[in-house]
Amino acid sequence: LKLTSCTANVIVAYAYEPLRQPRPFRNSPATLARRGVTTQLPHTFAAYTLCATGTDLQARLEEPLHLEVWSRDVYKKDVLIGLAEASVGPLFEQPLQRSSSRQSQTDGFRVLDQICTIAGAADVPDKVGILRLLVFLEDLGASA
Repeated sequence: LKLTSCTANVIVAYAYEPLRQPRPFRNSPATLARRGVTTQLPHTFAAYTLCATGTDLQARLEEPLHLEVWSRDVYKKDVLIGLAEASVGPLFEQPLQRSSSRQSQTDGFRVLDQICTIAGAADVPDKVGILRLLVFLEDLGASA
C-alpha cells in the first residue's frame, strides 16, 4: 500500500460474493501508512475453499473485487478514504506454476499480481494511492 495524498492508520476490507465469505475480511491491526512510503500491511492472508468446476469458477470470478481503504483513529469514527477495484478474472490467463521447494498434492497454482489505484472517497482527492494485490489459485482436485 502506498498513500499519495495523506498519512493514516489504515485497514483494508473487502466482501467478495464469489468467495461466499461469512463476514467481510479486514486486515488487523491498523497500520501506519505514511504519505509517499510503501507500507506492508500485516495479517492480510486469507484462504478460501471453493467447490466448482474450472469453468464455473472462472465465470464467478469475472466479478470485480472491491477493496475499501479505511483510516482508523482511536478517538474518532473510522473514515473511508478510498476504494480500489481489482479484476480477478485474468487469474485464469496466468501460467500454471509449480513449487520445487514444497511438496504439493495439486497440479500447480496460478498467481495474479496486480497494482490497483485507490480512488478517493467523498471529499478526498481523485487518487489517494495504490494497492498491490496478490491472488493465488490452487486446484485441490475433485471433491469427494
